[in-house]
Amino acid sequence: EVDASPCADAPVAAGVMVQPNSADDWEVVELQASYIEEHLLSQVAVLTPGMVFPVWIHGQMPVKLRVDVRDENRSECFLLARDSELMIEAKPRDKGADRPVSVFGGGGGQRTSDPSLRIR
Repeated sequence: EVDASPCADAPVAAGVMVQPNSADDWEVVELQASYIEEHLLSQVAVLTPGMVFPVWIHGQMPVKLRVDVRDENRSECFLLARDSELMIEAKPRDKGADRPVSVFGGGGGQRTSDPSLRIR
């Protein structure tokens, strides 16, 4: 069953904090950061608090992301735009490294100190 209703006057999110659903998803996000930056808006434009959504990598591999419970967007739904910042929390396999660590800001998944993706 699908429950759909209009969400009037949805605000554009300046930034959205998300988490990968699994360590496998995190590893794909690390490797495909540039692809996600370039193609996210063609796949999803409306989010809700706590929403789990897929991002398809090259149309073949789904990566599931979840809007973090600590995200500051509190309206019923909100929009992503070209200048929205997507902050993805790390989800490493090592249980001892549970603290949030952001490792990229684009550049094909290369590690940098910028904790976010800029949607293009």
